[in-house]
Amino acid sequence: MTAYRCRTLVTMDGDPIDHGAFIVEGNRFGAVGRARDVLRTHTGSIKDLGDVIVLPGLINAHCHLDYTLMRGALLSPGSFPQWVQRINALKRSFSDEDYLRATMLGLEELRRFGVTGVLDIIATPQILPRLPPPPIRTWFFLELIDVRPHPWVDEHAFGSWLFFTEERPAL
Repeated sequence: MTAYRCRTLVTMDGDPIDHGAFIVEGNRFGAVGRARDVLRTHTGSIKDLGDVIVLPGLINAHCHLDYTLMRGALLSPGSFPQWVQRINALKRSFSDEDYLRATMLGLEELRRFGVTGVLDIIATPQILPRLPPPPIRTWFFLELIDVRPHPWVDEHAFGSWLFFTEERPAL
């Protein structure tokens, strides 16, 4: 058992706790609260995390990771239809390699900023068999609206299902 001390502990079950601490037993929290209370009877090691805020991992409940490369390319639109037209023009210019790179970049960026789970809307299921295991909990949902003619073919759709099996075929 290891106890961790921090400046502020956010439990999402009440107000933030100044001078907080929590005890981790295996992969579970054993105790959470003010450091003076939590550490009073703790006999294991104590790690002081310093002047930080500790909070639960964030969840991004709607994301388009394959659009990560569009950052900065979507200028302020005059209208919603113009914005959608710009996105669609960009989507047509990207290759599967671009979409794969964008998804991996987006996953790593989410992890770096404290996101521990993401629900990703994906328009390119053919990249899923080539995607390395995500660094955070990830659920993929197929985008059913696409302006491209035949954005993916049956063999790609079938291949994307292989991503979810325990044994992936060698590519």
